[in-house]
Amino acid sequence: MLQAHGYSLSIDGFDGPQTTGAVVSFQSAHGLPADGVVGPQTWPILLITTSQGSSGAAVKALQRQLNAHGASLAVDGNFGPSTAAAVKSIQSSHGLGADGIAGQQTWNAAMVGVKGAQAYSWPDVGAGASGENVFSIQLMLQAHGYSLSVDGSFGSQTTSTVKTFQSANGLSADGVVGAQTWPVLIITTSQGSSGSAVKALQRQLNAHGAALTVDGSFGPATTTAVKSYESSQGFSADGIAGQQVWSSLVSSVGSPPPPPPPPPGQVLWGVDTVSIVNSSFLSSVASNYGTPQFIGRYIDARSFTPLGASEASYIHSRGIHILPILSDFGGDTTFSTGVSRANDALGKASSLGIPKGTILVVDIESNASVDSGYIRGWNDTIAAAGYTVGYYENPYPGSSQFNGAFCSAIGSDAAVANAILYASEPSPGRTPASSAPAFAPAGLLCNGQDIGGHTRIWQYGLQGSGSVNIDTDELQSSVPIW
Repeated sequence: MLQAHGYSLSIDGFDGPQTTGAVVSFQSAHGLPADGVVGPQTWPILLITTSQGSSGAAVKALQRQLNAHGASLAVDGNFGPSTAAAVKSIQSSHGLGADGIAGQQTWNAAMVGVKGAQAYSWPDVGAGASGENVFSIQLMLQAHGYSLSVDGSFGSQTTSTVKTFQSANGLSADGVVGAQTWPVLIITTSQGSSGSAVKALQRQLNAHGAALTVDGSFGPATTTAVKSYESSQGFSADGIAGQQVWSSLVSSVGSPPPPPPPPPGQVLWGVDTVSIVNSSFLSSVASNYGTPQFIGRYIDARSFTPLGASEASYIHSRGIHILPILSDFGGDTTFSTGVSRANDALGKASSLGIPKGTILVVDIESNASVDSGYIRGWNDTIAAAGYTVGYYENPYPGSSQFNGAFCSAIGSDAAVANAILYASEPSPGRTPASSAPAFAPAGLLCNGQDIGGHTRIWQYGLQGSGSVNIDTDELQSSVPIW
């Protein structure tokens, strides 16, 4: 394989000074720790994928390995029908797809028993994916000299760039970053490294609980974070982010932390939507209205797709908070129904990783039948679980049944008065962030008196005609959003 990469050395099966020197040179040229040992970091980059029609030293290496597994091939460096048949045979015997292409998985099977040759596990990431692994792929491609947007969304540009990278590195150009592509794409970094590959590492570490500045400079803080992660995974804590660290990071990608709480006394501008939030959606919102500081998304719903974990990760990766809302399923009456809906919301919050203390809003539409029992059932269950209680509502008497139900609930249980209200009145209409009105939602009065309920969120612009499916909102920074 070293010969196939252009290195001149004797082929004698002996790992002497000449071979060690060539390995060290190869490792240095590929940004690997130059220790002269062909181990888990070096093997995946050293191996060259071959298939019928290939020729040269890489094919000779393959033929020798296949012969060691019982084939009877002429080691002539020509990948013909006999070599293809032998490759398919070993693939079938190891439960691999028998495509006759000798890539990373096939070599992994062929080298069972060879110390250090076992490949790490890697996820398949392709078109339509989003989140931190996509950011890593895009930043690593940048580090390899490719020009593309870094938006965390695996779209047509990323697919095309991946295919170009795969072709340039002798890989199957399928546009999917999987077991063959990850090891070649990943660049090993350590203290003193800089650039996009370090940014990718810093983002991944932050997604796993670190709090690094993503500046592309591998300094002491990044070294400490790498060592901490290595220790948590039972690895040798050397502070070098190589194949082992990266395989673990991308195979168990965590969720990026939400943005830090905004300073007190601010009013945030945002949107709520039933649409899935991805790069195309955010680009459209930003172009037409501005970049939201928070997005209201439904954590469970009946007629549209609710918020998922990967979508939440993507929203947070863009520095945007999330306002969690439970959709109105209708029949908003009785205490037991309120408890049931609250338990549904708590289950969704748990699965998404929404921390306690965060507001959970229940949507009560203007045409909904609602009573004080439902209000109290939601309030008691959400509050007892350690979350902040919220209601989306129409505050004006007569515009919905909410006003009377909420006032009655406070009369039965004064604790309901601590809830945060998300008012939809008045509704001057949607605006861009730059021309949003001063924060002035209608407060909820009970027989003309303010006896409770804190109106801190305002949906001032209901969806109208236009290309973007959003309502526009304002929110006081004291509201504990995610």
